[in-house]
Amino acid sequence: MATHTSTHAAVSSQTLPNNLGKVTNVPVPLLYTVTYKFSITTSRDVAMPYAVEINGVVHSSYKSKPGRVVCNGVAEIKAKAPAGAKVALYLNSDAHPDYRKTPVYAVTVGSKNIEVRVQEKTGPYPDDTDTPVLQSLLGGPSTLDVYKAVLTGNIWMRISHAYMASEVAALLPAGTRPEVAAAVRSIYTPLTNSALQIHVPASGTNVAASLRVQFMGL
Repeated sequence: MATHTSTHAAVSSQTLPNNLGKVTNVPVPLLYTVTYKFSITTSRDVAMPYAVEINGVVHSSYKSKPGRVVCNGVAEIKAKAPAGAKVALYLNSDAHPDYRKTPVYAVTVGSKNIEVRVQEKTGPYPDDTDTPVLQSLLGGPSTLDVYKAVLTGNIWMRISHAYMASEVAALLPAGTRPEVAAAVRSIYTPLTNSALQIHVPASGTNVAASLRVQFMGL
C-alpha cells in the first residue's frame, strides 16, 4: 500500500486494492495535532482523568473509561483531528462516562498544529473562562497556533461532579463491609463533622476494630 501526499490544501490519498485487481485513490484528510499543556503548581503527581471530544463525540479510546495524565509540573494531552474539527476536553470527575456534561478548552483546527497552554491559577477568578485565547506570534509564518487558557477554582468546580449518597453503592467495590459503606455514605449526606469514626464489630475470630478519620478544613 502506498501513501501519496497531495500538493493541494490539507488532503492526501491512499492507493487501495479493489475487487477488480486494480487500485483506487481514496482521499484522506490530513490530521493536525492538538496538544494541551497543563502547568499545575498547587499539587504534584495528581493523576487527572480526561477524555477527548471531537465534533461533539467522545473519541472511541475513552468511550468506556477516561484516560489519566500525571500532572507533575507540566502534563500533556494530545489528539489528532482534521481541519475544521472542534476539539475539547472532559476533565477531572467530569471525564467519567456517566457524567461528561462540561467540555472545556475547545479549539477549532485550522491549517496548523495547535498547542493550548493551560496555566493553573489559585483562587476563584469568577470572570475567567476556559476559552483558549490565540496568541500573536512574531517572526513570520508558523506551523503552530499557540493558545493560552487558565485553570481556576471556578473551572475546577465546573468539572467536578457533586457526588451524592445514593451513588456510593455503585462506586464501592463488591464485598465492602456495611459499616464502611455507611461511613462513606455519611460523607455525602453531607458530612457536618470534621471527624468520622468507623466501628467494625467483632465477627468470628476477628476482633472489633475502629478507625477515626480527621478531615482538614471542615
